[in-house]
Amino acid sequence: MFGSMNVHSLNDKIDAILSVRRERKLDVLLLAETWHYPDSVCIRRLRADGMRVLDCPRAVPASCG
Repeated sequence: MFGSMNVHSLNDKIDAILSVRRERKLDVLLLAETWHYPDSVCIRRLRADGMRVLDCPRAVPASCG
């Protein structure tokens, strides 16, 4: 099974996303999220739940880092 979501704020929806993945028994889940950090808690939770995360986050502007 394959699923796709435009997340818009992964931090606020991580529990719901993990629940949907389990309930629907998804083998592949594509999440579109504009802003995230590769070492964020949410990304670590996805990995801890058995997901393999392939991402390409935007670079953080120097004025924000």
